[in-house]
Amino acid sequence: MKTLLSVIAVVLAALTVVNGGSQNCVDPPHNIINKNYNTNLENVTTVQIRSEYIKTRRYRVAGDTSCKAGGRRYGKHAVCPVYYVLNTDVNRIPQRQYEQICSCSSPPTSDGGVSLVECRAVIKHLPVLRRTGCAGGIYNFTLTLEAFQTGCETVQPNIRYVPVDTPKSPE
Repeated sequence: MKTLLSVIAVVLAALTVVNGGSQNCVDPPHNIINKNYNTNLENVTTVQIRSEYIKTRRYRVAGDTSCKAGGRRYGKHAVCPVYYVLNTDVNRIPQRQYEQICSCSSPPTSDGGVSLVECRAVIKHLPVLRRTGCAGGIYNFTLTLEAFQTGCETVQPNIRYVPVDTPKSPE
């Protein structure tokens, strides 16, 4: 352990000299990151992450974003079609996560008619390690849950029933 800390100290000192004396942070060794990631989910926190540690970018990688019946390569047999997005963030482990985004608010029908159901995102909260600060030249990571869209499902729409006033019969 002493040797590992010595190596980290040398690397940090070299980075400080190369960067004109300013201290930069580096990630901890992979074995420490893996140990933190593979812990029990009871250790998951709901800390407020500072905005400087959130650099989320989304890139469409496959599928059609328009809502069409048939002719889809991805999700063509799905009632609610989806397209695929790569969600990346350099301050998160894993840095890359694929998502499935609903292409339609209601399923397309082959005859162009009105659908009686709606498409709704399936959201799954997955454990990730998120950078939360820097101490001694090494980034701190916290195990937290982040929401990702993992699919699209059909649901009955919320229908509001309006009471109809019936005329009273004369007495």
